[in-house]
Amino acid sequence: MKNYFLWSLGLFIFVTIGAWLSRKLSWYSDYWYADIILHSISGVAFGIIWVGLNYKNKISSLVILCIGTISFSVFGSVLWEFLEFSLWKLNPSADYFYIPGLGDTLLDILCGAFGGIVSCLLFKTKYFQITQ
Repeated sequence: MKNYFLWSLGLFIFVTIGAWLSRKLSWYSDYWYADIILHSISGVAFGIIWVGLNYKNKISSLVILCIGTISFSVFGSVLWEFLEFSLWKLNPSADYFYIPGLGDTLLDILCGAFGGIVSCLLFKTKYFQITQ
């Protein structure tokens, strides 16, 4: 179970450094897909956390595992979008924040859901070998 959280922590550190570099080096404006990649990876990290939290529950249904994983990834993405919006409202003149838009926010949440699907697929075989 600790490995799940270590993988998740590593991915969150990667996303944090990637977001910082993307702002500093203008990758968000140069590479339109940089934000999509980072939000998808964070969705995978949230999915890994969900699988790690449910490791001892031994969920035997693939449907329940995937719904929970995707839902937790979407929940994490929504919390992140609230954080981004709150930080922008607290300091709108800062050069490291952007003006959030509905389209970008929804795409970010969708990328988080995609990351949840990816993490569900990654752990399907290994997780079900443990539970059965």
